[in-house]
Amino acid sequence: MQSAQHAGRVGACFLDVLSCEPPAAEVVFATGLAGCSRAGQVCRQSCRSLQPLLSRLYPHRLCLLGGEILESPSPFRASARVLGRVHSLDASSEVAASKGSVAWLQELPMPSCRSFMAVLACGVKVYVLGGQRPTKAPGFKLRHLGFHALASFDCFDADARAWESLQPMPTARRSLAAAFVDGFIYAAGGSNCADRLDVVERYSHKRGWETMPPLPTAREGLALVSIPSQIFAIGGLGSSGSPLKDVEVFELPSHSWTKLNCMPFAFGNCSAVSFGGNIYVFGGYSGVGSEEAWRQNALQQFDPHAQCWHALGGASLPHPRWGSAVALDAEGRLFVCGGYKELRASRHVEVLDLRRPHKGWRPGPLLPGACAGCSATSVRLPGFLRPGFLR
Repeated sequence: MQSAQHAGRVGACFLDVLSCEPPAAEVVFATGLAGCSRAGQVCRQSCRSLQPLLSRLYPHRLCLLGGEILESPSPFRASARVLGRVHSLDASSEVAASKGSVAWLQELPMPSCRSFMAVLACGVKVYVLGGQRPTKAPGFKLRHLGFHALASFDCFDADARAWESLQPMPTARRSLAAAFVDGFIYAAGGSNCADRLDVVERYSHKRGWETMPPLPTAREGLALVSIPSQIFAIGGLGSSGSPLKDVEVFELPSHSWTKLNCMPFAFGNCSAVSFGGNIYVFGGYSGVGSEEAWRQNALQQFDPHAQCWHALGGASLPHPRWGSAVALDAEGRLFVCGGYKELRASRHVEVLDLRRPHKGWRPGPLLPGACAGCSATSVRLPGFLRPGFLR
C-alpha cells in the first residue's frame, strides 16, 4: 500500500519537474515524498529512467510570440501593425533549415496583440509580461499616433493548451527584461512610453507582485540574465536615450545591486544569454553612425567570476539588426529571429552553437512572416500532439 502511494506521488511529480528549473527538480522530489530519503532515491531513479520518454512526450521547442510590422516604413513607426500570433519550431531538427517556413507550427494566439514585451519559459509554461500596443487615434489619417505601455501578465500552459491572465504588474512598461530564478519571476527596467524606468518587481504564485530595490541606472531595452543567486542587468538605453555600457548585478541573498566592470562598447536594445558559466551579449544600438548604429553584430563574452570581457570575432551576426527575438535551446543553440533592418522587418533566422562558436552562424528556417519586436523562448510543448510523433 505504501509503495502504491509512493508510486502515485512519483507519477504526479513528473509535470512538476517539467515546470521547474533543473536545480529545483531535486527540491520537488524531496518535498513530494515528505522527506523520505529512500523513497526519494527511488523517485529520482524512476524519473531518470523515464527521462527519454518524458523528453519524447515533452520535447523542447522554440516558441515565437507577438511582434510588429511596419506597413509604411517611417522613422516614427506610426503605421506599425502589432501581432498576437504564436508559432513554434522543432529546434532539434537538423534539417529544419532546408524546410523554409513549413518548419514553423501555429499555436494558440496570445490573448492580446503586443510587441516589445518580456517572455520567459519554465518547463511547460510560457510567461508574457508587459509590452506595448498602438494608441488609437480616431479622426486622423494615421491609424495611431504612438504606443501605450501594458501591465498585462499572461501565462500559456502548453500541457493544457490554454492561456491564463495572471495578476497584472504594478508598473505598466515596454522594452523591459525578465528572468526566472529561485522560484520568482523578476521584471526589471523598461519604459512607460515617456520615461525610462528603474523599477524592479518580482512575482510568485503565493505572494503575487513585490517591489524590489530599484536598478542603479534607469533604462529600457536592457538584457537580464540569471545564474544561481545572481541577476545581471546589462546595457540598455539610459534616461537620455543613449546606449549604456553599465553592468549591474543583483545579489539575491542581500537584495542589493552592485556595479561591475562595464562592457567594452555601449549597447541598447541588446540581447544576452547565459551558457556554460559565461554570459554572451550581442546586437542592439551602439549610438555610432546612422544605419550601422542599429545593427551591431559583435558577440561579446563575459566571465561573471573573473569579471572580464572579450569579443568572439568569428561569431559576428551575418544579418545585423535590432528588435530581434532571441532564445537559447536546451542543447546550447542560440536562435536570433526577425528584427528591424533599415526600418523593415526581417524573416531571417540565424543559429549559433555556443558549444562551438568558432564555427559561426548558420541559417535557420525563415519565419512564417516578417516581424520585429517579437520575443522567443525555449519551452517544452507536448510532443504527442505533434504530427509524426509515432514515427
